[in-house]
Amino acid sequence: TYTVTVTSSGCTATSSVVVTVNPKPSVSPSTSATTICNGQTVTIKANASGGTTPLTFSWTSGGSDTSFTATPSSTTAYNLTVTDVNSCTGTGSVTVNVTGASTLAADAGNPKTVCSGVSTNIGGSPTGTGGSGVYSYSWSHGATTANPTVSPTTTTTYTVTVTSSGCTATSSVIITVNPKPDVAPSADVTTICNGQTT
Repeated sequence: TYTVTVTSSGCTATSSVVVTVNPKPSVSPSTSATTICNGQTVTIKANASGGTTPLTFSWTSGGSDTSFTATPSSTTAYNLTVTDVNSCTGTGSVTVNVTGASTLAADAGNPKTVCSGVSTNIGGSPTGTGGSGVYSYSWSHGATTANPTVSPTTTTTYTVTVTSSGCTATSSVIITVNPKPDVAPSADVTTICNGQTT
């Protein structure tokens, strides 16, 4: 309450006014993960409190809910303004860091059919794409190169895990192995005279 006293030639008059202070809403936006790989999804929450309900939410991303999911393609700050019924506002922000310029992908190559004992190369052209552009490879049979040579004796599924700046992607390929035909030549007689037939 504010009171004013006005004086004029020894005469006075007073008046008072009440200024009501409404509490501001507060927000502390959060994310389910502060750092993600390109292509992954996070949940953003407002975490609002205080103020006088109902509250309205306005995100710079265009949302108006207390929470939402996002799949940012680059590091992004999500800014929020919360307004209560008395037009009091609170603001907050949360940043999601994105690893990789694009979504990391793995390609184990195309399925193949080979004869038993025949070697073949597996992996794509290329085996890893996207991410940060620097890759390491881990195959289910132990190889660590992009396009290893394999010699399966039975039909085998090979799986590769591609890693780039901590992000991973997997892919599998089936190499079908056909058995070799068995050959056992024979003759009625193993020794003959010149000119004879067997």
